[in-house]
Amino acid sequence: MDQREDADRLYARSLRIANMLLASAPTPNTTRFLIESLQNIYTQYFEFLVGEAKIDAAFRVIESVRGRVEAEALESHSRNALLPDETAMKIVALNTSLSQTGVPKERDRLDSQLADLELELSPPAPPLDLRHSPLSLDAIQKSLNKNELLLEYVLDDPYSYVISITYSHARVYRLTGRQQLRNQILRYRQIISSKQVSRESASELFRDLLKPVTEYSMHSHVVVVPDQELHLLPFASLMDSDRYLVETHQISVSPSATVLHLLKKRSRAQRPRFRFLGVAPWTEDDEWTLPPSRMGMAPPTPLAVLPASKSEVENAASSFGTPATLLFGPSATETQFRHLPLDQYDVLHLALHGYADKEYPDRSSLLFAPERNGPDDGQLTVREVRSLVLNAGLVTLSACDTGDGPFGEADVANMANAFLEAGSHAVIASLWKIDDSATAMLMNSLYEDLHRGNSAADALRDSQVRLIDKRLPPYYWAAFELSGDGSSGWEREGQH
Repeated sequence: MDQREDADRLYARSLRIANMLLASAPTPNTTRFLIESLQNIYTQYFEFLVGEAKIDAAFRVIESVRGRVEAEALESHSRNALLPDETAMKIVALNTSLSQTGVPKERDRLDSQLADLELELSPPAPPLDLRHSPLSLDAIQKSLNKNELLLEYVLDDPYSYVISITYSHARVYRLTGRQQLRNQILRYRQIISSKQVSRESASELFRDLLKPVTEYSMHSHVVVVPDQELHLLPFASLMDSDRYLVETHQISVSPSATVLHLLKKRSRAQRPRFRFLGVAPWTEDDEWTLPPSRMGMAPPTPLAVLPASKSEVENAASSFGTPATLLFGPSATETQFRHLPLDQYDVLHLALHGYADKEYPDRSSLLFAPERNGPDDGQLTVREVRSLVLNAGLVTLSACDTGDGPFGEADVANMANAFLEAGSHAVIASLWKIDDSATAMLMNSLYEDLHRGNSAADALRDSQVRLIDKRLPPYYWAAFELSGDGSSGWEREGQH
């Protein structure tokens, strides 16, 4: 109705009410639920402020919900991961019961109980700032390197937007609407999953998402803050002039600009004592006959063996040239893993199966070797990862679907973000089911580069380019994505 002042006043009032609700949310799951329910307030107010040329205000609106759970976790006090609360212990017991029954009605009943308990879970510790104030554009810009370009997307119809942020300036671009982008992304994912190459689809997505951004060609490292379906898009595999983006740029993602800033300014006050921890449970056919169950689903068929995972972990460990902790086969249980001094490892490499539960994201899990009569259920869930205490420069999740998850205005409630919340500075995870042999090649190259002192972002890019040079399609290399701050050069052996 073109009543701009009244609209601004009403949007601001709605935002204050929404932020009061979020500030008083008792659990992270409640926060996510509220953000998803209130997302139109943030998106529409953002678009209104962009129309008023108030870019900094628009940025603060969208950043007040992007990565909010992760930001609050990074602001939290210390935690003790070995002391679960009563609710968490009940959830483990229900998971165990669920894995032991195939009766549909009983599984539905257990599922319902799990959902109720998960909403009751409290955060590991209260954040320092319970009202979570997002940073200004100026503060974000000061934390960026001169070669970094941060792109924060907001998807909507009829138009989407991207905020392009560099160390010197910020600008908003208007893009194609969400529905069209969604169709393009899903179509491109299908092409990749069939192990095909489509220059047309890859170029079309580049044209709609990146080509309008004039700063793109002037910066070598692109950090993407995705929104909704963009969480599922492997940006590294888009094409500009018949070249994949990863051939010319480092590509990484972050839950929000605020989270990236917090990760950049964090310093590991006490250096880890140990260089490397590697885990590979699924190495041989006859290790066990009863694999872990996928929570919330029908009892599974036995999970595939990953024969290359053992050598993958061994090669990664040898790259550092120092004593390493390695858990293989039946010894690679959740209990063994959780009782290690995890905050004392610089690198965690987990080569195992992963499961992404899109209906109940906190049940997405990494599957360890089962143990009979043990205290754990063999499924390290997203919720449990958040309670770990880490101090790692890098966590590598060489597993299927570890980067996948439900998407929304808040962020992706997935395994990679959970490891950032737990204290890792950077996480490499996969967006789809991956090829065992190609992954081993990529990982060998990755760790050789890290040992030379390259940054995690550089090392991942170089490893992916090497597979491109072997003429492998994106299915084999584009699944891996770096989350967090991978811009710092890696320490060579002996620098601790």
